[in-house]
Amino acid sequence: HGLGPGAMGVLQIEHTPLGAQASDTEGYPVEVDVLSAFSTCTGIGAPTVSVWHSADAYALPPNADGSGWEPWTELPLTTADGLAFTGTIPRLPATSTTRYFYEVTASDGSITENSHSGNEQDLYQFWIGDRAALWCEDFEAGAPGFAHADGIPWEALTGAIDDWTFGSPLGTGTFDPDLAWSGTQIATTALDANYQPQAAEYLQTPTVDLSSPGRMRLLSYQRWLTVEDGLYDHARVLVNDGSTWTPIWSNAATAAGSHQLLDTDWSTRDHDLASFLAPDGSTTTPLSFDFSLQTDAGLEFGGWALDDLCVVELDDVPDH
Repeated sequence: HGLGPGAMGVLQIEHTPLGAQASDTEGYPVEVDVLSAFSTCTGIGAPTVSVWHSADAYALPPNADGSGWEPWTELPLTTADGLAFTGTIPRLPATSTTRYFYEVTASDGSITENSHSGNEQDLYQFWIGDRAALWCEDFEAGAPGFAHADGIPWEALTGAIDDWTFGSPLGTGTFDPDLAWSGTQIATTALDANYQPQAAEYLQTPTVDLSSPGRMRLLSYQRWLTVEDGLYDHARVLVNDGSTWTPIWSNAATAAGSHQLLDTDWSTRDHDLASFLAPDGSTTTPLSFDFSLQTDAGLEFGGWALDDLCVVELDDVPDH
């Protein structure tokens, strides 16, 4: 964020999102670094920084009527040097999740900025629990068993473009990762380049057998995604049960069509699969997962970059 000019001057705010947490972790340390862009700025007091977190409500606060803050808890961050602001989100039970965002307020209270800018897709989120991998692909040997094609998963489209590829990013693209999350290989819609206009393409995983019961199953992966506002370009994650494709995530469409989703680092993304499973966590129908991208005629970004794509089981070890 570049904030200012004004009561906060010109600031750069940096934060590394919290990832998955083990069930025995007793708290979740969070840090927000606030840096002045110009050392010559004077007369600007240090801002205050808070993290707001919720394990219950996923709506953005506040609601249109001014309510909506009740399920959210404020965690004021402290600082010793005026640069690094730190605090600890309290411990949560295994198999729970929380969303959070940070908020920076000028010393005189006149300006407040937050990390989500009014968009739910920009809230940070992490899950708690000991993870056992049921199926994983890190793309180090390509993508055995995967399929990719032009169109959308349930329909071929005339003239659609498929650019899905697997390789080592070099960071030469404006919006692309310079390194894989792990190892050297990733799956991406455009390696070190922007996606093409009028593209429609998808990547489909092999089927995953979830016939054995389990406590909680998540689709989990490392994501670096840059895509135009969902009013124009559509990035989706879908679950396929062999006959039906069900979207479980898509980039947000805003009324103005001006909010691009622009990841600037790898982050862990998790999707609960409970709605596709029986109460004991199993299903007799193997599932596969699709990552799709459909674009319009103008304004292109880097598209999907994926690494360490897994189905995991969350559990709680004894006495945690």
